[in-house]
Amino acid sequence: MHLFLAYYHNPSTTYETLEQKAIEFQGLKGTAVHTLAEAFVGDYARAEANFLLQIIQEQGRKRDAELLFKACVVNHRLKENVSEQLLETFGKLHYKPAYEMLYYYALEALQPKDYYTNLYAVFGLIAYQPKGLEEVIKKAIATTFRQTFFCEYLPALALLLPPNDAIAQPIYDSYINHCAVDCSAGYKMALKHLEQHKPKDDSLYEKAKLEGLL
Repeated sequence: MHLFLAYYHNPSTTYETLEQKAIEFQGLKGTAVHTLAEAFVGDYARAEANFLLQIIQEQGRKRDAELLFKACVVNHRLKENVSEQLLETFGKLHYKPAYEMLYYYALEALQPKDYYTNLYAVFGLIAYQPKGLEEVIKKAIATTFRQTFFCEYLPALALLLPPNDAIAQPIYDSYINHCAVDCSAGYKMALKHLEQHKPKDDSLYEKAKLEGLL
């Protein structure tokens, strides 16, 4: 049994303690990570089950991803009450059968009401590092232009594009002219990545910083 489960199954352990222990165990190589996956499958509706995923996505292996996929996914969609964070976990474990699901939630389910599903799918797809999606990603990011609210982290898919891509300019324009302050994190991540190799005086990211937007 993984040592984290001694805290997880103890009813006297506070949420804050579980949060702290999950961070500690992420950096400690365990020999029984599969028992964390088994615990998640048996208890995935519990809020604290997310802490299991935080450790699994750093230390898990294919066998853990297989177990989670079989128990928590139906027809390439998450089962009801399964944490959206599982999407990021599949991406970090580079689990190929989950790719279709990551693609759907990151690039097709783009309604603002799908905030957390899209967020974790975006981070999962970024971790997965798929190839050949440049045009699809640009098209998806373009759906956010001139919008006030959207799936906030969708533009972060620009991390899968090469730096200096021309989409940085419309991202910047939409960011400063339309985007709500509390819906801008994905734009910031995109600009930081796309403009990373430009001289400071030419960088749209640095320009946004000077204008007090970052």
